[in-house]
Amino acid sequence: MKSLRVLKRTGATAVDLVAELETEIARMRAEQATAKADAARFGRDWLVAASQGAADEAGRSRLEAKRVVMRCRVLIPELEQQLAAAKAEKQREGLSRHYAAIKAFVPKLIAAVEAAAQVQVQAILLRNAAVAELSETLVQANIPHVAFLGVLLPDLVSIWSAELRRSFEPPSAKRSSAAPTAPAAAKANGHAKPAPPPAATPRRAPRADPQPQTEDQRCVLFVRGNVDLEDGSGGTIIGDQRTLPADIAHRQVLLGNAEFVVRERELAPTEGN
Repeated sequence: MKSLRVLKRTGATAVDLVAELETEIARMRAEQATAKADAARFGRDWLVAASQGAADEAGRSRLEAKRVVMRCRVLIPELEQQLAAAKAEKQREGLSRHYAAIKAFVPKLIAAVEAAAQVQVQAILLRNAAVAELSETLVQANIPHVAFLGVLLPDLVSIWSAELRRSFEPPSAKRSSAAPTAPAAAKANGHAKPAPPPAATPRRAPRADPQPQTEDQRCVLFVRGNVDLEDGSGGTIIGDQRTLPADIAHRQVLLGNAEFVVRERELAPTEGN
């Protein structure tokens, strides 16, 4: 029988050790079952032996079979302990291997998603150029949306990639990058008092801008709050109805922050219909 120590000296991997030990345990269990049967058979031969010589021979064979049974009974638990250790090492080895493979793939994944986000921006800008020249209504009716209307946007991709990179940092780097909290500072000097919570800001009522007066404006209803608009008109709250330049309004709709408010004259039938 090969021991675990001998197997390790041969350079076997954890996977090899598990397979080798499972095979050895199965072989020894079969040997134990055969020896039990032999001991019973030789015991009967000893009882019915025709001569003392034949009885002595059967007795010696019976003792040897019993010795094999006892040997297997002692060694099988030891092998099972070695098997448990080898399986644990196999799991550690597999976890390390898969972790390294995924970590090595992460830069390729991030680069691909970031590149896709930049292509997404190009698709949005192309449609914005068409809207700026032809009007939203004409473009909406004749040119299909080609931009992916999901989360493939540079700011969201940047948050995702930063978090993904951080998750692969060693624990020591994560601890050193964390800023000390206020309770920790208070405990250090023994005198600092926790700062009072900031006073709640009264919630304003949703805005209701007048309908657009020119073709280069669009009215949108915001379904997300805390959106800072490029035209400097301030942040939004849910329910704001804003009249914005057409390109800004269209961008907010593409980002999923708002929905178009259709004007009555856009719903009216055209002449001849």
